Amino acid sequence: MTVRGGTCGRHGTCDTGRREGATIADAATDDGKDGRLILVHEPGAPAKARISGALTGDAIRIVLDAIASGVAVVDLSEVNRVDDRAVRALAGLPPERCTLERCPRWLALWLERERGRAADTTNAGT
Repeated sequence: MTVRGGTCGRHGTCDTGRREGATIADAATDDGKDGRLILVHEPGAPAKARISGALTGDAIRIVLDAIASGVAVVDLSEVNRVDDRAVRALAGLPPERCTLERCPRWLALWLERERGRAADTTNAGT
């Protein structure tokens, strides 16, 4: 989804528009805190998006919507904060559907731990 200028109809807190020549797909406030999430589609690579800022609260929905719309590679290098809900959602993405790249080390470790926990739960149920 590409939105230009103003606010989108889906979120009451969206700030959409142009930034440094790239199209901002969505940006949402972080539940009233200082954090913001910005998802930018990379120029020349429509199936790639870069996430900047806080991936907390309902912001994960924006990322999941982008993935459902065709984003296959998500650059997480500029993510500075996440919550449990976002980590569970990212860890649960099938690798054939979406690739997470340039993940900060602290987040990569958290995702690995969450994937291990999910696998243990699945194995315990069989």
